[in-house]
Amino acid sequence: MQPKILQKLLGHASIKTTMDRYVHVSDESLFNAVEQFEMNANTRAG
Repeated sequence: MQPKILQKLLGHASIKTTMDRYVHVSDESLFNAVEQFEMNANTRAG
């Protein structure tokens, strides 16, 4: 779910509150993000 939608549903005035409480980075999602970042960096470098 998009964080801004969750913010509205929960009635938070600030997106920071929603992000701090409900958005977490798992080891798997971090690994996938690093892989994607590296692939994009390598594509642009050469």
